[in-house]
Amino acid sequence: MYSETNITSHCHLEDFWSNGHHSRHWIDDSTGNDLGEAYYIPSHKEYLQRIELRKQLQVKLQSLINTKLTNKKNLIDANFTSRTIGKLGSDKAINKSVLNGFSTQEHFEAAFQIKQLYEESDFIGRFLDDRNDPNVIAMYRFQIPITLISGKKAFAYISTKEVKIHGNRTYTIELLSNPYQKK
Repeated sequence: MYSETNITSHCHLEDFWSNGHHSRHWIDDSTGNDLGEAYYIPSHKEYLQRIELRKQLQVKLQSLINTKLTNKKNLIDANFTSRTIGKLGSDKAINKSVLNGFSTQEHFEAAFQIKQLYEESDFIGRFLDDRNDPNVIAMYRFQIPITLISGKKAFAYISTKEVKIHGNRTYTIELLSNPYQKK
């Protein structure tokens, strides 16, 4: 088992893409071996910050619940639900952004703008659901370059789910430092 000190001094992080999913993996500098997916555990202070930011997200996005967002470039609609707010502010989504070099605050900055970001984003593609959920038909991925309040450049990577009941729904957001590269 690698300690954090061991990992960070002899390894580096690399982006991995699979079926539209993004993850970061630790790579051993000397062998080039993939040591596995990187995970992030927030401090107590950050945990408390996330609670407060989730409350703000709930208030700010409340008016979007049960509305339909439309991507202006390809006219793909996505329903916005109360569950969407939970997914946007989930630890899993936040941790992905943090592993990509962004703060919790920056993740929420993008999440607060989900309507505008989705409407203006570029469609990347339609991907099969690799979790074998019988209710999910496909996942749709979108991205858009943004400049955060700090001046830092990012790409908002947005996912929607096409489900058998209720059509397509807004699912989650992740901040990336580099755009998804179509192959």
